[in-house]
Amino acid sequence: MRYKYYNTQNLIPFNIMEKERHLELSRKGGIASGEKKREKALMKKQIEELVHKHWLVENLSEKEYQEYISWQRSRAGRKKKKS
Repeated sequence: MRYKYYNTQNLIPFNIMEKERHLELSRKGGIASGEKKREKALMKKQIEELVHKHWLVENLSEKEYQEYISWQRSRAGRKKKKS
């Protein structure tokens, strides 16, 4: 089993750190946090779509499912034209 040893000697508390360095690190942290939030929201949206599609496949007849697919394609075409 590997043990991780952390070097805490080079850690500087924010209240002692230079103001410019503190702002730089805070800015980087905020950017990383925003990226993670967007990634999480995208994953949530994709999972919801998968669950919805799975439900459709399970509960719709073949004809209803094909109508839904054609509606989705026409809807996707409209979204591309707006851009």
